[in-house]
Formats: sequence, C-alpha cells, structure tokens
Amino acid sequence: MKLASWLSDDVMSSLYERFLREYYRFHHPDLSPKGSVLSWHYDHGSAFGAEQLPVMRTDLTLRKAGRTLIIDAKYYSQSMQSGMSGKETVHSAHLYQILAYAKNADVDQNGSVSGLLLYARTEAVKQPDLDVVIQGNRIGARTLDLNCPWSEISAELESIVRWLEDGAEYSRS
Repeated sequence: MKLASWLSDDVMSSLYERFLREYYRFHHPDLSPKGSVLSWHYDHGSAFGAEQLPVMRTDLTLRKAGRTLIIDAKYYSQSMQSGMSGKETVHSAHLYQILAYAKNADVDQNGSVSGLLLYARTEAVKQPDLDVVIQGNRIGARTLDLNCPWSEISAELESIVRWLEDGAEYSRS
C-alpha cells in the first residue's frame, strides 16, 4: 500500500516540498537551500492597490556563484493539462507562477534567475519535460519519479544542481 493512499493531497504536497528542501540542505548546504519570499517589482509611483498583490513564496531556492534557481514543487494527480486543441501542456497557472517568480527575482534582468516546476511523477503517459528561455530567463518543467530506487532519485536531484551550476541544458542521468 502506498503512503499517498493514507494521506491527503495537501499533506503529500507538503511532504514532497519538505523532502526536496531537506535533500538539498543535507547534500548541498553551500547552495543555501530554503524557501523565500519574493518582492513584486512594480512602479511604486503609479501603483494603486498594490497591497492586493499576493505574496510570492517559493518552495525552494538554490543559489550559487551569482545564479539562482527557484524550484516550485508540484504534487498533483495530473501533471499536465489538456489544451483547447486537445494537446497536453504544462499547467498554465503553474507556468505563469514560476515565470513571475523568476522575473521578479531577477532584479538585474540579466537572466541569472531560472525557474523549475518539479512535479512528482504520476502514472500518466505524458509527463512534463520542458526547457525554454522566456524573456531571458530559463524556465523548465520536469518530473521526479519517487518510485525509483534511491540512487536514481538522488541522481535526478543532482542533475538539477548541474542545471543551476552551468546554466546549460540539463542532462538526465
């Protein structure tokens, strides 16, 4: 029997986020892994109702050598959505969220901030596998298969560190 059958989706989502944070805290304390609150960068002079902007709280932020990777952990039964044409795509709201995080964290607008949607792998046939540069910031979506042996899970998490370090396309182990 799987753990997920005993716990609610909200509890499993929180466990998944915490697992990711603790993995990087243990194996990569040099990356200062933690969740953080981001500020909205807007024109204060012309702003009205700015107090209505929601808080931007990251699940996990990793930093190294002037580069930042914001990871948004996603634990959902469906990691893809069906578009109007029937094509499966990354969830729009998730993509907009990680892009907002990256753009607002990249205060120097130099592309040093990347965003990654990291879904817990589901049993669906189609899984997120995205790596693009949008308006100068690298944005990705991929899955982590928690049903694999620990060595494979660890290798996948280490490939994310390489993604941060070199800024080039990640390579799957």
